[in-house]
Amino acid sequence: QVGDGTYVDWNRPVTAGGLAGGLRSLALGSSHTCAVTSGGVQCWGYNGSAQLGNGDQYGDHFSPVQVSGLEGHVNTAVAGQSHTCALTDEGAVLCWGDNRQGQLGDGTLEDRLSPVPVNGLERSVMAIAAGWNHTCAATDSAVFCWGENAKGQLGDGTTENRTSPVMVSGIGGGVISLEASEDLSCALLND
Repeated sequence: QVGDGTYVDWNRPVTAGGLAGGLRSLALGSSHTCAVTSGGVQCWGYNGSAQLGNGDQYGDHFSPVQVSGLEGHVNTAVAGQSHTCALTDEGAVLCWGDNRQGQLGDGTLEDRLSPVPVNGLERSVMAIAAGWNHTCAATDSAVFCWGENAKGQLGDGTTENRTSPVMVSGIGGGVISLEASEDLSCALLND
């Protein structure tokens, strides 16, 4: 997951090699890393659930590989335990990797080797966050979450897993940012 082309553990910073285009941001999963560049998204590290998004389910990569179908126009990326999502410049959310808890939001429980659109979130998303096995997105008027919900991390008043986005109760617009951890989701509001 260091991306320097080796299996070597380092106790000092090393450069991840082969990143194409200007670096915009990073996303850190459990055992994989992704970078948003001016050319799209590149990922590296463990790929046991296709979380690298390059169409190769079981091939780990020690250096960055291009995520299929996301060349350019990506605003940000987030990573969970074994899944990854990207927010495009147009406000659409696409996800890939492990989907056993519905964390990709495409209405299925099938792992995806490359990005698929999240149901109902084709435009107008302003922020995204990934927990261990769930994902959330904020629009100008609501927050939506999907995936694992055993501890109520989707905020819909239930503990049922969801394979498509559900609206978080009690939050309308005014979201500045979202964060998620293993079993928790939080939103920072403009007030």
